[in-house]
Amino acid sequence: MTRSIGPVGRTAAACCVGALAVIGGLAQEAVTALRAAWVIDATGRPPIRDGVVVIRGRRIESVGPRASAAIPAAAVIVDLPHDTLLPGFVDTHSHLAMRIAAGGVQSIQAQRSAPPEIQMAMMLRNARVQLLCGVTTLRQCGDAYYNDIKIRDASAASLHPAPRIVSAGWPITNTGAHGIPAYWFDGPEVVRAAVRRNVDAGAEWIKLLSTDATSTSSQMAFEDIRAAVLEAHRFGVKVTMHTTGRWGSTMRAAIDAGVDTLEHARPLTDDLIKLMLEKGTTASLTPLVYIGGVRPPRLGCTWTSAFATVRSGWTTSPIRSPNIAGPIQLRRPRTARTRTTSPGAKAVTSSKA
Repeated sequence: MTRSIGPVGRTAAACCVGALAVIGGLAQEAVTALRAAWVIDATGRPPIRDGVVVIRGRRIESVGPRASAAIPAAAVIVDLPHDTLLPGFVDTHSHLAMRIAAGGVQSIQAQRSAPPEIQMAMMLRNARVQLLCGVTTLRQCGDAYYNDIKIRDASAASLHPAPRIVSAGWPITNTGAHGIPAYWFDGPEVVRAAVRRNVDAGAEWIKLLSTDATSTSSQMAFEDIRAAVLEAHRFGVKVTMHTTGRWGSTMRAAIDAGVDTLEHARPLTDDLIKLMLEKGTTASLTPLVYIGGVRPPRLGCTWTSAFATVRSGWTTSPIRSPNIAGPIQLRRPRTARTRTTSPGAKAVTSSKA
């Protein structure tokens, strides 16, 4: 069966195929062939003109030029004559429960403090938006209530569209350190117990939070960081840590304690880079782009007023980017739109010459 689709329906159909493949909404052995103007396979070879991607169930079976593609007779063929297919995006640092454009730092704290059911509602929305933007793998770096684990499992059961989520579960830090009170755990044994609860809930990473306290110390005590690392590694789970500040003392403490990955990693000095290389520590650098919002933070901000602030600033443009996540995330209107999604490791980008 061949479907030739117009400019609007074309992208929508491709997005649906990708989303259904990711969440398993199609029969496991259903076969779909996407025939596109170009295919970029990320192997380093040039883009393939008139490329074909064959998907069987939830996996990509073959990628190649149309002239030599072996398309099964029973395959549903989707023609995308103006589109380019490329690998799905991996978001290596995500917090589905908050969006930084939604009113500044104070609003982020308000989003984190929202009731569990409100957080779940906006996380479901944000997960779907990420998928429709072409993010097929999402590395969650800590949200409360284990909601990201619940969404991950719901997606695997075909109950809700979402990228593949690699979850860190509940964030861990010390009292008064980076994050909200719900994340505060003090003392090595308490921290070890928090790690075990995360692992038991299904976390695939452990997320610690800290910034520099002084030029020589981290907000999170070194012995607590080390306790979290030892306990997580005992279960075969890796540890990542928010590490920012003026001096790099948190980065040094994390590296010395055996943390596997540093989030943000600032300030990234030559000495700290050398130490990371010696210890085998990796980093997720997360360059930040602030778009709109309220700066500086407003006093007395609550999760309800935060959402009201964002709603009051919505664009009235009839053409809205798929990157907009309702009242959670704002993007400035663009002259061109890109939509990406993917079956398996592939994504679809819609563009016009």
